[in-house]
Amino acid sequence: MIVTEKQLIDKFDEYLDLLPEEDILISREGKIIARISKPKNDKEEMYQSLIGIAKDSGYQSLDEIKDDRLKRQ
Repeated sequence: MIVTEKQLIDKFDEYLDLLPEEDILISREGKIIARISKPKNDKEEMYQSLIGIAKDSGYQSLDEIKDDRLKRQ
């Protein structure tokens, strides 16, 4: 859902209630300036979002991503 800054301010509680169902994109002068979304607590959902980012990097699993990150620390 896209809302303007003013709409968000005027009906903030209503938009917060919508967050479990959809993200809220905030616009200013016709351009998207921010996004409000619920936190992702599900590990599988987080894994899938990482794979979308990492698939072009050659990683095959979440464990490979973790191992690589830990080696760099």
